[in-house]
Amino acid sequence: MLPLEKRIAHIEDQLAIYQIISGYGPSADSGSTQSTVDQWSEDGAYVVDGVGEFRGHAALESLFEGELHQGYIHQGSAHVNSLPHVVLDGDRAIATNYQHLYIWEGAGARVVRSVATRWEFERRENGWKVVVRANALLDGREAGRTLLGRASEVSPTPAR
Repeated sequence: MLPLEKRIAHIEDQLAIYQIISGYGPSADSGSTQSTVDQWSEDGAYVVDGVGEFRGHAALESLFEGELHQGYIHQGSAHVNSLPHVVLDGDRAIATNYQHLYIWEGAGARVVRSVATRWEFERRENGWKVVVRANALLDGREAGRTLLGRASEVSPTPAR
């Protein structure tokens, strides 16, 4: 068994990653672009299946300030993340979870996107940061199953 200090540090790292992932939805849905973008490292990337790849803070800002995202939040949106499976490896970590995007329509909300998500984190001077977030639509294609099947790996996501 690991010494208590190491076990506590592991738990603190895991909780910090949980906070980032759980904070994504409220940040994105409230239109808090800077808060959302600050979850990523300066050179971080977000690979959105069916939409595109956004690398660096300026590109991420354009995504969250863009017509697609702004349309979602002004119609009424909820980016809901499941509890992630987290694998820590020193100053790197991988988290895998599901995300559902609900959009308000008429008298209720419906799921318009359901994805598997792989978050790659690095510990930086200012804490844990997303270096790559990639998602795959859960639309029956193999990409979603493959992403979920890599939940215990700490190897980086190949560039698309």
